[in-house]
Amino acid sequence: MRAVLVLLFVSASPILAAESSEPLHLDVIVEAGDYTRTDTPVSLELKHLTKPASKLQLLEHRNGKTVPIPFQIERGPKPRIWWIVSGLLPKNVLRYYELKQRTSASRSDNPVVKTEKNETGLKISIQGKPVLNYNAAHVKPPAGVDAKYGRSAHIHPIWTPGGQVVTDEHPTDHYHQSGLYLAYTKTEFEGRHPNFWDLLKGGARVRYAETLSTTSGPVFGGFSVRNEHVDQSLPGGNEKVALNENWNVRFFNVGGPKKGYWLGEIVSTRECASSSPLNILKYHYGGMAIRGARGWSKEHGSFLTSEGKTRIEGNHTRPVWVDMAGGKNDQWSGVTVFTHPKNFRFPEPVRLHPSMPYFVWTPAVLGPWSIEPGEKHVSRYTYLIHDGKPNPELANRIWNDIQHPPLVSSKPVSKK
Repeated sequence: MRAVLVLLFVSASPILAAESSEPLHLDVIVEAGDYTRTDTPVSLELKHLTKPASKLQLLEHRNGKTVPIPFQIERGPKPRIWWIVSGLLPKNVLRYYELKQRTSASRSDNPVVKTEKNETGLKISIQGKPVLNYNAAHVKPPAGVDAKYGRSAHIHPIWTPGGQVVTDEHPTDHYHQSGLYLAYTKTEFEGRHPNFWDLLKGGARVRYAETLSTTSGPVFGGFSVRNEHVDQSLPGGNEKVALNENWNVRFFNVGGPKKGYWLGEIVSTRECASSSPLNILKYHYGGMAIRGARGWSKEHGSFLTSEGKTRIEGNHTRPVWVDMAGGKNDQWSGVTVFTHPKNFRFPEPVRLHPSMPYFVWTPAVLGPWSIEPGEKHVSRYTYLIHDGKPNPELANRIWNDIQHPPLVSSKPVSKK
């Protein structure tokens, strides 16, 4: 049975980890399937897990050797163990692991992927190098620019492993396009028409509300925050929250400076904040967007889609990934963004701007829809932050991991 996909890369059916007094002891197999893998994150659900991670060990049996593998437990109603299938795993090849109680001293894995609070919000770093900054604090626009362009609830800067910044904030041609953000443009809410995209004239905005959790560890790090989509067009200067949106942001300990990329994901879950629905009307942009680095002009930047299309011919097509990059000479960098098979209207159309370095996944191109009370509207996007020019081979490999993840299976080791 092929694995069910959760977030980026997912595993098999749950193992009952603590339903008896028997110590946890599992044989685990990872199957590459029909695709070659390289440094792929995988996970396995461990139902009713009670032991702390320090009491467990994950061992890989390979080429006659047994090697301890860094892992991380994701707690919650359905606990999961995560690790990286390191190096090359050719198609149709298996990897063998063993998960059991420790017999030696408790392990102490350094949090290679760290999430830390700072003066503006939350910062993720890997191996001591910065990856991204989420802005919880309100960021004012440059001096002399209308104060309405200030914003929070966006990610900027995003750095490559080589230290290049691939996003911009308050660009002079479109002050409202800052970093990585989600906003709808043409909407209807309680008879009004808030535009959450146009900060100057839209009568609405998206803002940070609270931090729900942060995570650091040897396999991944990240955070969960709540953003508010606020209608500010009510009479008398009043406002009302239309949507509550949770962002779960996670980056993995793969790639790095030697390989020239970071890999992570954002899962956005949007719900009505009241008994009123939000209607998203047909429009040619609006959704999960990213503004590329300053200097990535039309002359010094590029777009490339999974279908091989570029800036003009790729607009409003429905690819599974889009790469936006820029630079001069050998100082190129970029970001490849992947949609997800479970996303609404997959694969969603993309708006690729004809001259500026920004694009947005925008289901509204295909017609109107609504987010109804009691409904969770979930979108998943994977981010490959890279040094150098676009790498379609790497992008397609990661897409195979997303669409056809390795199969992870396990069985209890019986007592002899």
